[in-house]
Amino acid sequence: MAISPRVGFLLLFGAIVVLVGVIAWPFVKAAFLAFTLSILFAPLYRFAREKCRLHRYIASIATTIAISVCVLLPLTVMATIVITQAGHFLQGFIAQVEVGSLADAIGTYLASIHHSIENLIGQAPPLDDVRGAIFGALKTGAAKLYQFSPQVLSTTFSVVGNFFLMLLLLAVFFAEGERLLELLREMVPISSDHWRELANEVRITIASSLSAALITAFVQGSLLGLGFWIAGFHQPYGWWLVAVILSIIPVIGAASCYLTATFLLLSMGNTNAAIIFLLYGFGVVSMIDNVIRSVVVRSTVRIHPVLLFLILLGAVNLAGPIGIVAGPVLLAIFLAALRIYRREFTHQQQP
Repeated sequence: MAISPRVGFLLLFGAIVVLVGVIAWPFVKAAFLAFTLSILFAPLYRFAREKCRLHRYIASIATTIAISVCVLLPLTVMATIVITQAGHFLQGFIAQVEVGSLADAIGTYLASIHHSIENLIGQAPPLDDVRGAIFGALKTGAAKLYQFSPQVLSTTFSVVGNFFLMLLLLAVFFAEGERLLELLREMVPISSDHWRELANEVRITIASSLSAALITAFVQGSLLGLGFWIAGFHQPYGWWLVAVILSIIPVIGAASCYLTATFLLLSMGNTNAAIIFLLYGFGVVSMIDNVIRSVVVRSTVRIHPVLLFLILLGAVNLAGPIGIVAGPVLLAIFLAALRIYRREFTHQQQP
């Protein structure tokens, strides 16, 4: 049976779209990061464009340089220092757990739990396997943190190349952003009102999700660091760094920190301190997340923490750290599109 010209054209067009997607996929992260920065710093570009009366490309280059020097460079230096110190701290802590006095206390505690499970259900996994799994998870976390240290980053060509590609795309998005949006608006078959609603949802979600994630991580990490210091943990500064990094992950980030601290306090025989730390973590550290997000994200769509957590896990697994921003943005677009559909089309289908 002969294929009609329309079907043949659609098949050819679909193959071209897939091929273009495969070619462009390695640069999606840099493009999305540049897109995010262009939205966050659009007021700065407009100031250079309108108040300083600069040509749009000169204004875009000046804005990109200002962002690089005043924002990206300090954040990169600070992030690499924090992540490297956290990685070194975890490696040192794991070494102490494996061979130090803490190893005996944890081993005794694990043996007690293992014995209780055997008495309760009649069987339990081998104790050596359980200990190896716990230490292996800690080693894996420390190794992943260390991969982002300056020594590794400075020798990774792809990271450096993507960074400069992101700066180039950022300048282009500043200068040609309105024209690109107009082109995209013509390609997407939706009304102008729906387009503005989706664009506004993306802008608000990017700004609010970044602000909420960073503020929540710093506050929760600081509260946990204070708890580590009061509980008498060795090197509370190192614990604070780890807590700040992990608290970026909603729902389980901060919880993993105070549950680990509770386990360590129990293993050392400090039962009262362990109970107090657990209550402090659950009643103060975890609850502060809802307070901060309700204040920071007050002007955008409310996303349930569990749904946000699942989206973040999938986005980070697919796209890496950039998924922390990409996940909430895609979820916000989906929810906004769902609201538009329910508002505009559901009522039209009713008799």
